[in-house]
Amino acid sequence: MDLKFISPREMGTAFAPYSQIARAKGAQEIVFVAGQVATREDGSIAGVDDFEAQCEQVYTNIQTALSHAGASWSNVAQFTSYLVSADDIAPYKAWRERRFKELFPSGDYPTNTLLIIQRLVVDTLRLEVQAIAVK
Repeated sequence: MDLKFISPREMGTAFAPYSQIARAKGAQEIVFVAGQVATREDGSIAGVDDFEAQCEQVYTNIQTALSHAGASWSNVAQFTSYLVSADDIAPYKAWRERRFKELFPSGDYPTNTLLIIQRLVVDTLRLEVQAIAVK
């Protein structure tokens, strides 16, 4: 499977680490990871008052899901990110810029759509991220 990420100059510079286009050629399987929130294995919420801790747990949960599907970060083509506050845009961007260098060392970042929503299923959750991977 050949997964290529493209960000044409004509589309402008991305606001954060993401690509404008993901093209999967020869993919045999698509993996849909439901929106992940900052829940630990025991069901408790990580980082009730700590946005960075919630980011870490969300992406840990995505990594677990990918692993169980036989996939890895290199298979991720798209994220959809939901924040409950516009105040979290800058911290989320900073977290991604720091951590995505480790998760995606090639510098080829999945596409991403970011939405600000009213709330998530539990009031203390500040972030939810859904992923689509191809293998």
